[in-house]
Amino acid sequence: MTRQQSIAEQVMRVHTELLVTSLACEEPYPEEDLLRGYYAFTMQHAVAILDAQGELEQMMRGFGEEPERAFDTYRTVMANGEVQILERWGTSTYCEMRRSRFDTLLAADEEAFNAYTLDLGLRAYSRQGGCNG
Repeated sequence: MTRQQSIAEQVMRVHTELLVTSLACEEPYPEEDLLRGYYAFTMQHAVAILDAQGELEQMMRGFGEEPERAFDTYRTVMANGEVQILERWGTSTYCEMRRSRFDTLLAADEEAFNAYTLDLGLRAYSRQGGCNG
């Protein structure tokens, strides 16, 4: 994965995590309309999310199926992985673990979100041994 692909992956990972949290944690976070917050977050950060999707689809061009379909499969696997975390810990603990990150990300402006996902992406890139992509 290139540096840019690693950053794009983190954008999608965070977005997917927020989706699962918004669907699973409505009861533990009763004071908020989580799904509405997720949709507002998606609209606010649509450029970054769509850019990340495009970057990942481009990466998937050689995977033997059309890139959009490969991306959908990739995103489904990512969401299923997040659901497995939820199932392993249970809803109450999962929602408690995700609460701070959920609230912080929903309140993040474009600059803060981009800086956060850049940091996550660069850390993931360095873990895979990348240094100049």
